[in-house]
Amino acid sequence: MKPLNRRIILPVLLLCTLASTATPKTAIPFFNSFTLINSIKNAPVEKNNAKICACQMMDVKSNNEDLKNLVVFAEKTNNGDLSNEYQAAMQVLHKEKKNLKTFYSTITVKREILVTTDCASLYKQLKGTYENLKVLETLDADIRLAIK
Repeated sequence: MKPLNRRIILPVLLLCTLASTATPKTAIPFFNSFTLINSIKNAPVEKNNAKICACQMMDVKSNNEDLKNLVVFAEKTNNGDLSNEYQAAMQVLHKEKKNLKTFYSTITVKREILVTTDCASLYKQLKGTYENLKVLETLDADIRLAIK
């Protein structure tokens, strides 16, 4: 069964309440349960675009600081072609790494992660594994690629 559209839930609940409290004198003449059920089944479903998250965990070093477990995320909307979406998200991460080289003399990528969830969920998973995780930035890959 398709998930219900949020805009339909409140009117359905209202109609059900009216129908359950209706007496023969106060019955709703236009209310037909068969029509209601068919309209719910055929209602437009809100498109739930899944997100793709690419992540680079790195250690960075400069003259002034030495940071371990620094994380940069890039989040992209999944439009159906996973390989292209992964590639685009990783491209954004690599550009950001180039930008970081202006601030840090040494950048060591410890781990790269590609998942089909949003970056907030991935962060929660990683936070359980790495206690001293520091998020540098969460990039919107859709916007970054559109700017080119």
